[in-house]
Amino acid sequence: MLPRAKSLRVALATLLLLAAAVAPLHAADVGASLARERHDLVLDAGELAGPGGTVLREAAADARFVLLGEDHGIAEIPAFAAALYRLLEPAGFDTLAIETGPRVASEIERILGMEERRARYEAFLSEYPFSVAFYDLEPELEFLERAAALSGTQFRLIGVDQELAGASKLLLRQARALARGPEVAARLDALLEAEARAYAKAQRSGSPADLFMTSGDRGEFEAVRDLLASESPAAARPLDALLASREIYELNAREGWRSNVLRSELMRKNLRTAL
Repeated sequence: MLPRAKSLRVALATLLLLAAAVAPLHAADVGASLARERHDLVLDAGELAGPGGTVLREAAADARFVLLGEDHGIAEIPAFAAALYRLLEPAGFDTLAIETGPRVASEIERILGMEERRARYEAFLSEYPFSVAFYDLEPELEFLERAAALSGTQFRLIGVDQELAGASKLLLRQARALARGPEVAARLDALLEAEARAYAKAQRSGSPADLFMTSGDRGEFEAVRDLLASESPAAARPLDALLASREIYELNAREGWRSNVLRSELMRKNLRTAL
């Protein structure tokens, strides 16, 4: 999360990792040492209370980043994350970095600032299925809504991950909106038609491999990206994001470890760009 007033305090959506210098311990001392460092933490009416809440608040006062190691699909975790954000917000935190792609995150941020945001968000999910990771779940979305409500117009959402496999339609439409030349516009129109056919096939087969991001013609993606880049770097970025995600998915099927390395490099790049 980036804070208000352009200070350098930043929190990344979410668990505070507190590290204390601990002298080498014998096995018999571990339990006693852990007990001394224990601080009860209570989630009460959307707020973190108890001695643990005080520890977190004091640690955040001097923090630039606050990290939450999270799992998804467990309702208590986004409830905790929302309470943690409430604790952090008075210290100047107003930006969340989340496990989605940057271009999808910008769409979610835009919708969160609108009237009738729930209806608009449901329409977005219907128009671009399988483009949003995790935040199509009710507790996860409520976390974002609470954070956005606390920070108001200062709220910012950063996506640091790859774009999800179903995001090709969104990315192609974003590129189409930026395209100027008739040739590249026509080729993007053709790709969007092919994307619709691929999605229909994926619906019938039930296989994510049939989604257009991974089943589309890589050579055509690259050629259209190059045409867009000749117009402007900004016009090429949606296709850059599509190709980066595609490579991660392809590597994951063959060399999972290499896919993870590439994904971690992309996440670092996305964070640096956002900051």
